[in-house]
Amino acid sequence: MFNVRGVMIVEDSSISENQAGTYSAAALVEGRTSFRNSTISSNVSTDYFSSVLAATYLSNSTVAQNQAGTAGFIASFYWIQHSILADNLSPNCDWGYYGPTSVHSRGHNLDDDDTCFGYSRPYYDPPFNGDLYAVIAGLGPLASHGGPTRSHSLLSTSPAIDGGDNVGAPLRDQRFFDRPVDGNGDGKGVIDIGAFEYGSTEGSLFSNGFESGDVSGWSSVSP
Repeated sequence: MFNVRGVMIVEDSSISENQAGTYSAAALVEGRTSFRNSTISSNVSTDYFSSVLAATYLSNSTVAQNQAGTAGFIASFYWIQHSILADNLSPNCDWGYYGPTSVHSRGHNLDDDDTCFGYSRPYYDPPFNGDLYAVIAGLGPLASHGGPTRSHSLLSTSPAIDGGDNVGAPLRDQRFFDRPVDGNGDGKGVIDIGAFEYGSTEGSLFSNGFESGDVSGWSSVSP
């Protein structure tokens, strides 16, 4: 995908198992694209210096198990918030000559190889509240965990559980399951980092609570 003008929005989606070869800058997308509540997994870019994502916005999403070419990287962003970059087979972010200056955190992200935000380096953006780095993400395999699209579940030990901020957060995860949920059992329901809300179950079919009567057999997914 190559987006020349405007901002393309990808929401509540799973994009996986795409591949780009020689002379391809990015396996998945290049240009101004906004990913929300989505999973980007198992995509491969085989060119020497390439990426999977380039110049994008990322919020409440999970980027995992992707691979870029030799000397490549997974992503560069205008900004990233409430998202996971982990378990990738190449560096998460573009270091380049001066480091990941193109990656701007808006808080509560998980970067497992510490290539995205440069905390100890004063000439980068300062660290933002709630960012986690150089930690094990605790992701399950890409699979069907409910809802219409595949996702990476959070294991019970994942630091992403209740690691977000409820202010301005979406009310559903990628699967259309309710957010937030008290996943760590501390009595406070806080949104998780990434596209998957640990411990959540399928919510109401209509976000405004329009249902009435016995709705136990209702589903937002066609059989």
